[in-house]
Amino acid sequence: MARLGIYLIGARGNVATCTIAGLHALQHGLAPATGLVTATEMFTETELANLDDIAIGGCDIVATPLEDKARALAEDRGVLPPSLVEKLRDDLRATGAKIDRAVPFDGNGAPPGGYARFADTFGSTLAAFKERSGAEHVVVINLASTEPSIPLSDVHKEDVSFAVALRANRTGIATQSMLYAWSAFSANASFVNFTPSQANDVSALAMFAAKQKLPHAGKDGKTGETLVKTTLAPMFRGRNLNVTSWLANNYLGNADGKTLSEPEARKTKLASKDEALRSILGTGTHLGTDIGYAPDMGDWKTAMDLIHFEGFLGVKMSMQFVWQGCDSALAAPLVLDLARLVDRARRAGESGMLDYLACFFKSPPGTKIHAFAEQLALLESHAKLWR
Repeated sequence: MARLGIYLIGARGNVATCTIAGLHALQHGLAPATGLVTATEMFTETELANLDDIAIGGCDIVATPLEDKARALAEDRGVLPPSLVEKLRDDLRATGAKIDRAVPFDGNGAPPGGYARFADTFGSTLAAFKERSGAEHVVVINLASTEPSIPLSDVHKEDVSFAVALRANRTGIATQSMLYAWSAFSANASFVNFTPSQANDVSALAMFAAKQKLPHAGKDGKTGETLVKTTLAPMFRGRNLNVTSWLANNYLGNADGKTLSEPEARKTKLASKDEALRSILGTGTHLGTDIGYAPDMGDWKTAMDLIHFEGFLGVKMSMQFVWQGCDSALAAPLVLDLARLVDRARRAGESGMLDYLACFFKSPPGTKIHAFAEQLALLESHAKLWR
């Protein structure tokens, strides 16, 4: 029987496929736990769910067999080791067969049958997954493509008003990620938003989670360039060096890159990426970030940053760095970390937005701390409470 169930939104995407393959590999002893924060000494004797006691599933709007998706990632310059994919063939086939078909929103930004029906149906889907897997608790993790944000109004301030609006099927009051979060809380499941989409970062959703006594976390996983930025920026601040401008160009392929080539989705992402630097360096630094879509790059991402700063007596200097990483391989272990940590928080009686998980996100609600070292210290301090 599984102690913890992980339910992935976008379960046939690159990050999800890497997460599923990685979990099975770890359960079979076929790979080391490199990249898992929860595998470090920080979490010794904290009673996290054992990796062997985790069941994984999810939903997606596409029907590509999971094993085929894994093979495609193996062919994409080794995102997954080809030999590992073959060893996990039966596991991938078995997990893929149980992935649910997600219901897409139509062109008007609403699900067929209305918001309430969507929420009720997804709640039933989660209940079926929990029963099928035998999990004591389910953590839903949003790995779907970035959505355009919608304007928030009085409807989004309280859970009761939001619930009434859903039942009335008021047009344009909910995104798909919001409905996934609402449905998860309704089904007594925790929720993690690994994307920049609004999801659970809305007052009505936070209020509902608190009433349900459920922990949740988000938003926008911090896996690559922003991880470097939030490590370097405090260095400049600590040495009292004046950063006058920080320009960044990001290039990526895959479905995420294609989605971010759309203006509204790109706007949501860029706001998330700039928030951390602005918080650390203040308003006096000129920031510029751009995202370019290069289909032939696949799951690999290149970020090129140029930093101009002033030293003693106004001497002008600069720094450049290039980050080249595999998005899915960087994100997948964090997905497993977050599921284990949120589940542990629930067993400790915690609820609400878990601000001590800020080190995993670009735009963590509930905290103004963005410097990575400070965020990591916050996590370590909290982990001691679980011993």
